[in-house]
Amino acid sequence: MATLGELQAQVRLGARRTADCDLLLCPTLAAPQAPVGWFTAGDDPAEDFDRQRRFSPYCAIFNVTGEPSVSLPVGRTAEGLPVGVLLTGRYGDDARLIAAAAELEHGSGGWDHHPAIWRAVDSANVNGSGVGRSAP
Repeated sequence: MATLGELQAQVRLGARRTADCDLLLCPTLAAPQAPVGWFTAGDDPAEDFDRQRRFSPYCAIFNVTGEPSVSLPVGRTAEGLPVGVLLTGRYGDDARLIAAAAELEHGSGGWDHHPAIWRAVDSANVNGSGVGRSAP
C-alpha cells in the first residue's frame, strides 16, 4: 500500500509540474529498432524487463499516469525504418491531442507508408486507404 501511495503521489506531482503545458513531445522509443528476439535473448526475466525499460523509457511513464498519448511517425532512418515521436496531452483533453496529431499527419502528406510485405496480404488501415490486396 505504501508503494502504491508513493506512486500515486509521484503521478500527482508530475501532473502539477506539466499543468501549464497543452502538449508534451518526446521520442517514442530510445532506438529506431530492436532486433527480433532481443528482449528474450537471455533466460533472465529481470534482463528482459530491463531491456524493455531501456528500449521504451518514454511511453512507460504515460502508461502509469494515464495521460492521453499518441505515437506519430515523423521521420525515417537511413534504412527507411519509421522514427516516431510521442505526443501527450492533458487529462481529459483528448480532443486537442487528436487535433494536433491530425494536423501533423495532414502537414506531412499522410503516413500511409508500408513495407511491400503488407501489400502481399489482405489488410486495412485506419484511414481506409485499402493497404493490401483487394478482397474478392
